[in-house]
Amino acid sequence: MTRNDDAKRSSPGPAVAALVLACAIGGAAAGPKGTAWTQWGGPDGSFVAPSAGLAADWPEAGPRKLWSRELGGGYSAILAEGGRLYTMYRTQGREVVVSLDAASGETVWERGYEAAPHPTHVTQFGDGPRSTPLIVGDRLYTIGVSGRMHCLDKRSGEVVWSHDLWGEEFGGSVLNHGYSSSPIAYANLVYVLVGGEKGSIVALSQKDGRVVWRRHSFGNSYSTPRILEVDGRDELVTFMKGELVGLDPKTGELRWSYAHENQWGQNINMPVMADRNHLFLSSPEAGARGLKLTRKEDGTVAVEELWSTRKIQFYPRQLGAPGRLRLRLDRHDGAGLPRRRQHPHRRDRLARARVRQGQLRAGRRPADHPRRGRQPGAGDGHTRGAGRALAGPAPGRGRLDRADGRRPDAVRP
Repeated sequence: MTRNDDAKRSSPGPAVAALVLACAIGGAAAGPKGTAWTQWGGPDGSFVAPSAGLAADWPEAGPRKLWSRELGGGYSAILAEGGRLYTMYRTQGREVVVSLDAASGETVWERGYEAAPHPTHVTQFGDGPRSTPLIVGDRLYTIGVSGRMHCLDKRSGEVVWSHDLWGEEFGGSVLNHGYSSSPIAYANLVYVLVGGEKGSIVALSQKDGRVVWRRHSFGNSYSTPRILEVDGRDELVTFMKGELVGLDPKTGELRWSYAHENQWGQNINMPVMADRNHLFLSSPEAGARGLKLTRKEDGTVAVEELWSTRKIQFYPRQLGAPGRLRLRLDRHDGAGLPRRRQHPHRRDRLARARVRQGQLRAGRRPADHPRRGRQPGAGDGHTRGAGRALAGPAPGRGRLDRADGRRPDAVRP
């Protein structure tokens, strides 16, 4: 565990990517009366902003721009709290953590440090940070593209403690697209994914960075953990390389696991809890699953697969409401390449799914789509209910047949 160089102030300079704040989001996201966005996925990790009074329509020219400035390359999302914005980027070979004034975009402080990507890093998609910072109290926790983790004073940018998650200290397993998981907090702990045989999931003290527990030997993952209430009890739920797992957040004890592998060994999405014991998950090639989690008397959890389909395969996050999910369909062919790369009319669309029954209701295709009116995925795979029965939907109407012979209500496009 180490400490780093000092923070410094600077003015906006030339970089790769631009940050734009519009009046439509400025007050809600960054204003002093707005809801704080302090972690990946927002207040509870669901990507749902509890905002009210948003405009139903925008002016033809778009919302009024308050300010803009250039930053550097990267995929790190932007946090908002107390009139300040926080994010990460890469410029001139250095990773930078920055705090901005939300009203003006001016730099409050920034901290830069040398952190070259791992030698095996795939440069096709850039070498900027992927992980999103985490705010807890007066601390800001960040992880760079090569696994360099810092705990900073969010008011000044001063380093409180740091770790090298992929170095000798933890011996984590390197991912060739860079460290992408974001840290999350629970009680007085911060959780990070490391991978490897020495302890693939780690709980650190928020205060001093000491290791509280370090357990299991799962392969590493690009996903971000979540704290979910499973059948009345909080659990640390996360995708690893080939499985979804649920742990006791205080001790790291494994309570349940469910195999979910794909050809790249990449589980990227976060699972979504539809209610107290129904869970939705999806990844490319492996498809989507609806699971029922039931707590047993000994405290462990029984996992039952309710349905399975390869029609839902996607990378992005999914937004959930009790019992239903809103999804973005990302259709792939058998080789795992998105078909929209080959067919310009085959576009992503929003859809809804009932997690318990496995029903899928898709949004409409664009008016100029040559196959508008046909059920998405028709003829492109099968949906399996109760682990056995297979059914392919007819054009214009989709249906999931269960193994017990019962048929849920048909779904229409």
